[in-house]
Amino acid sequence: MKVMIKFPGPLIHEGIAYDEIVETKDNITLGEFLESLNLNDEEIKDLVVIVNGKLAKKKLILKEGDEIIFLTPLRGG
Repeated sequence: MKVMIKFPGPLIHEGIAYDEIVETKDNITLGEFLESLNLNDEEIKDLVVIVNGKLAKKKLILKEGDEIIFLTPLRGG
C-alpha cells in the first residue's frame, strides 16, 4: 500500500523521504507506521500527526493513498 508523507516543519530524520510516496504493508496502524520509520519513542511522542486533514491517533489504521503530515511542537525560549 502507498501513502504520502509530508514534513512541513523542521523535522529531519535520516532515511525518511520527505513529501514523497512511501510503500508500507496493508492494515498497518499509524503507530506501527511511525515505528517502521525508525523514529524513537521520544520522537513519536512529540509528533502531532494529521491524516487526510484530521488529527490522528496512533491506533488509526492507514489506507491506500492516505496523506500523512507530521508536525513538530514549537520550541521556544
